[in-house]
Amino acid sequence: MGAIDFSIDIDKTQFTALLGLYKALFVIAEKYKSIQTELDVLDKTQATIHHMFSLRQLSEQAILNLPDIINQTSKQVEDYYLQRKNEIRQYDFEPIFKKYIG
Repeated sequence: MGAIDFSIDIDKTQFTALLGLYKALFVIAEKYKSIQTELDVLDKTQATIHHMFSLRQLSEQAILNLPDIINQTSKQVEDYYLQRKNEIRQYDFEPIFKKYIG
């Protein structure tokens, strides 16, 4: 690690198990990248929607007629954002470990 050299000795009887662990960790790393991409897209979408509502120029009459709709829509977008973000973060890696480690 870094500038320090070290050796890892592996019992030959454990090689298959170690290989399974390596494969599981590799698949998890790839899935993590996918999860991070989903979160990034979700965050950008949320920011875009928030920006859209904050910059919208409406007439005074329209503002008087639409505040409930705008607030309700904003709340629905925020609720969905939080729900989807929670779903993405709660990904279960157990099936990957079971597949490669048994």
